[in-house]
Amino acid sequence: MKSKKRILVILVLALVLFVIMFFSLRKESYPVIELIGNKIITISVGTEYKDLGAKAYDPKDGDLTDKIIVESNVKSDIPGKYTIIYKVTNKKGKETTKERKIIVMPSPIDNVPPVLTVLGNNPEIIKVNSIYKDKGAIAVDEVDGDLTKNIKVQGHVNTSKPGTYTIVYTVSDKSGNTSSAERKVQVIKGIKRIKDTEKPVITILGNNPLNITYGSSFVDPGATAYDNVDGNISNKINKIGSINTSKLESYKIIYSVIDSSGNKATAERVINVVLGKDKTPPSLILHGDNPLVLNLYDEYNEPGFKAVDDRDGDITDKVEVSGTVNTNVVGSYRLVYKATDKEGNSTYKMRTIEVTKNNTYTEEELDQMISDGWIPVASANELNQLRESGLKTFGINTKWENTYESGLDKKYVQVENIDLSIYHDNDGWEPIGRYSLEGEEDDAFVFSGKYDGNKYQINNLYVRGDDGPSFSGLFGVVSGRNASLNNIVLNNVDINANYYGSILTTFYESSSPITGIEINGKISAEMATVLAFQLNSYDNDRILIENIKTNIEINGGEAASGLLNQANADCDINNVLIEGNITSVNISSGLISYSNNCNVSNSKVNADITSTGSSGLGTGLMGYSSGGDIINSSFEGTIEAMNVSGLTYNLHGDLINSYVRADLKSEVMAGGLALFSYGNLINNSFFEGTIKSGKVGGLLYSSSAENITISNSYAMGELIAVDTAAGLILSFPDNGVITDSYFKGTVESLTEDAAGLFYLSGLDIINTYVEASIKAKGRAAGITVHNFSNNIENVYFKGDITSSGSNVGGISSFLNSDILFKDTYVEAEIIGNEYVSGFVSKTSNKVILENCYFNGSVFSDNLYSSGMFNEISNELVMKDSHIKGRIEGKNFVGGMISHVSSNLFVQNSYVKSEVIGKDNVGGLIAFSKLENGSNIIDTYFDGRVVGNNNVGGIIGNSEDSKVLVEKVFMNGNIIGNDNVGGFYGIAGADVTRNSFVTGNVTGVSQVGGFAGLLLKDSLIENSYFVGEVVGETNVGAFVGAKEEDDEIMPAISSYYNSDV
Repeated sequence: MKSKKRILVILVLALVLFVIMFFSLRKESYPVIELIGNKIITISVGTEYKDLGAKAYDPKDGDLTDKIIVESNVKSDIPGKYTIIYKVTNKKGKETTKERKIIVMPSPIDNVPPVLTVLGNNPEIIKVNSIYKDKGAIAVDEVDGDLTKNIKVQGHVNTSKPGTYTIVYTVSDKSGNTSSAERKVQVIKGIKRIKDTEKPVITILGNNPLNITYGSSFVDPGATAYDNVDGNISNKINKIGSINTSKLESYKIIYSVIDSSGNKATAERVINVVLGKDKTPPSLILHGDNPLVLNLYDEYNEPGFKAVDDRDGDITDKVEVSGTVNTNVVGSYRLVYKATDKEGNSTYKMRTIEVTKNNTYTEEELDQMISDGWIPVASANELNQLRESGLKTFGINTKWENTYESGLDKKYVQVENIDLSIYHDNDGWEPIGRYSLEGEEDDAFVFSGKYDGNKYQINNLYVRGDDGPSFSGLFGVVSGRNASLNNIVLNNVDINANYYGSILTTFYESSSPITGIEINGKISAEMATVLAFQLNSYDNDRILIENIKTNIEINGGEAASGLLNQANADCDINNVLIEGNITSVNISSGLISYSNNCNVSNSKVNADITSTGSSGLGTGLMGYSSGGDIINSSFEGTIEAMNVSGLTYNLHGDLINSYVRADLKSEVMAGGLALFSYGNLINNSFFEGTIKSGKVGGLLYSSSAENITISNSYAMGELIAVDTAAGLILSFPDNGVITDSYFKGTVESLTEDAAGLFYLSGLDIINTYVEASIKAKGRAAGITVHNFSNNIENVYFKGDITSSGSNVGGISSFLNSDILFKDTYVEAEIIGNEYVSGFVSKTSNKVILENCYFNGSVFSDNLYSSGMFNEISNELVMKDSHIKGRIEGKNFVGGMISHVSSNLFVQNSYVKSEVIGKDNVGGLIAFSKLENGSNIIDTYFDGRVVGNNNVGGIIGNSEDSKVLVEKVFMNGNIIGNDNVGGFYGIAGADVTRNSFVTGNVTGVSQVGGFAGLLLKDSLIENSYFVGEVVGETNVGAFVGAKEEDDEIMPAISSYYNSDV
């Protein structure tokens, strides 16, 4: 009969556990939509829009991409702003939507006439009575394309009569813009020929030698050729040579050209196919089960792993394994595997090993324990007898039933499940152990013994507090050096205490560990927690808290926590799982509200945490802490409070292999992992989710560490701040490094500044990137707003940056220290009010750029728009870097730099872009006040520059500049009003050598093929212009106007081939 009752109880408990697990697993989730491509896309009117689509995933339903419903109102033939809406619904009916903005830009007004080029000699000289065959002309319009077939030719040559005849060529585009050109044909009685023996000059474009990356596609930058008689004969260049980028070898391309007199010139380019920087981490595969479940005392045998790198091959023997597995102790263990290739790229994998056991002791082990002085506890009444001294009967209806000497200082082991329902009247169960009252002997009523629950259950613990401070829980006060509570299982707990509220014990003062505790139920109190309200130790011993599992609804007044309220003792917390809801007014924490120096490892909190007070704090693991590391631990759930952090309020130790997956909401400040950090290491840790707060940091809010290292860590999700927001950290000290880390998602400030990584930081940034949409009302940057670091290497930003404020940069808004940029780039669409740049807005410090680039578009509503820098007032060295895309603004618009007033050195760099503005517009530099010693060498612009006044293909206005420009060329069209030149709008005290312009220059006043206005100290040497110049006043094929005609010789050994 007894056996049947026991089976019935077990079946009922199993059913209860099944129901709890069933409803806990029914927590509904929403699907996630990820857009393919940019969130904001701009196209020209009439351009067919092909949507890139999106992906959808649900944590339970899996891939839902094919379930996405797309709603679009895009009309690519009508200018305007359109929205594409993507919707997806999971099996639970939960719907997620996401939008993409499509901006259809109107076509610019075409007021630019076609470019009409007369072929052959002009003038053409022929003998009388010879046959004249006109070589014709070609016409190209920037909108309508090739119009050669539309050219109309007027004029006649009478070869029988000496004289000068005119052939007129006329062409119009679809917008009615007309161009005309003339050829003069001279018919003479005889021609005295001068033999042409001079070879053409071939100029190789781009680097020579040129290094290209193994496996990449090779595009030849090409070459130009110019002949002293025939002019530009680039179209006659022959090229010999081929490149195989799949072989690491050196190759040659031979360029050759022959002029009309038979003079031949050759030039050679060397191309080296080299290995690029290895940025691909190795693959790492773990064999066997993961997680792997073992029984207690089983032997752990590594199932194995395999690591392969695309360059280094099999590197399995290089894999590092960290962590330990103790199969003698029940718990969850994690091994971390790290595979690193020769370039330092690393891949991490983690294996979880669960060591389990159903019962703590066998019957034989219990026999031994009881013979060693342990007292068996088999019922609720026997449990209640622990507080009474004297001979009492224990172990009733078990083999160990007997009379034992009981008391608060004895050792007890539970041998049956216990139901405390009989103690539900009035205040319910009276906790075992209390402090002495006035007049009582000290420590006479504390529990100083040991209680081992042996994994048997204690069910239906019910406690109600009185009107004053009270003890609550199974135990009230546990105090003694060797006092201990272990292997206790509490189910269906219901505690409502007045002040001190804890389920296991109110006070724990010991040097012994607390292990093997499982608790389910609910508790309410002014200070509500689960294991102990207060944890103290003897002689500063560290206390171990291990193998704890709870599922509790916790409601506190002042504070609520999932494990401990106050840890005055140093402690080590290992293998703890907290689940449920935690709510209070002032501080709500997943593990501990207040702690001294506690390490947390292999622990997890899955909970919804809320703090409702006006200065409330909500944290996933630790509240206010004085020290301790967090290793292999995590929080998943939601947190809402005035101040929020995913793991801890203040981090004093190391943070390793830990993460947060959560939705965080606060009104003041929030950090994805921590609010404040004083520790020196964050490694392999991350945040995923959403954060909405007054101020937001995706990993940390702020740090005061002396020298911090952040590695292999990231944040991913949507960060929205009323004030300032940063993808990883708002502010950091001057010393430290972040490496192999990233942010992906959205960073938005509703009123102030936003940045992809940091708002303010002095950390060196290495091998780190941001792929995000950045939105702000103030300053905005892809990496950091205020940068105090000295080294940014192998860093990139991809995405879009939009701000209605000023100082917007693809990398940084302000550089506050000398810095080296290396192998760093931006691919983005950047929009701001003023001071908007593809790289950096402002700096007054020395900057070095090596192998960096910007690719995208930059738009400023007002002043200063540039591809690299808006304003530089200190030394800038720029090598092997480039800009591609579109740069647009009002005044001070430069393809590379808006305004520079310092020492500048640019080499082997280029801009391929459309640069559009009003005043002071330049293909490279808008406005320069360069100092002596500045150099621009082996650099070019290829594209189109449009402005109003002071417009130049290379520099818009160099009025107060002193720079040596050498081997620089411009290819494209320049359009402006006053002071318009193919190279300079206004040329100041610069020296320009061995440079040229090919293209067309159009303006109104002071328009020149090379310079619009040439000031008196400017010198142009061995340079040329080839193209067409159109203007109304002060128009010149080479120089439009000179400051003082009588005092200068502006061009030495320079020439032009131009129609004016």
